[in-house]
Amino acid sequence: MPALVPALSSAARETPAGAKGIPMWEMFQLGGFVMFPVAIFGVLTVLLSAKYGALPSVLEQSRLRTASLLTLICGTLGTVVGLMVSMHYAAGKPEQGTFIALGSYESLHNLALALTLLAVSGIVRLGRSFFPGGRNRAECAHDVSPTAPPRAPGPLDAQRVLGM
Repeated sequence: MPALVPALSSAARETPAGAKGIPMWEMFQLGGFVMFPVAIFGVLTVLLSAKYGALPSVLEQSRLRTASLLTLICGTLGTVVGLMVSMHYAAGKPEQGTFIALGSYESLHNLALALTLLAVSGIVRLGRSFFPGGRNRAECAHDVSPTAPPRAPGPLDAQRVLGM
């Protein structure tokens, strides 16, 4: 198990309680290969959040939801696979607890990166929604351009207005 061996002599053993954390690049390396898809989809989610906050549309909302879901799925998948591998290699070893603890520590970096990028995405989207110049909610709900003529009300609009 290549990811566990460096951790035995690395930050997991040398960082005393209360000390500053480990560098981001080392966390990225400890998380393993799955950190790359998590980072790619996470950065895409942050960029889509900025775009959606400036010009909301149904299409951009769909793209943002898909990228967010992929970020979360990749982070969770990396964590689950890492835990499985850690427990597989710990089976039959005299120090099972150490292997499982370090493997869990490394595996959770995937989920931590995914959740961090999703939080940044939410902050970006919230921040962009306060800037003027974007479209309002009525235009966003129906994906209507600001220059399009108003649409005729349909039966669902009447039900919503009358509270049916």
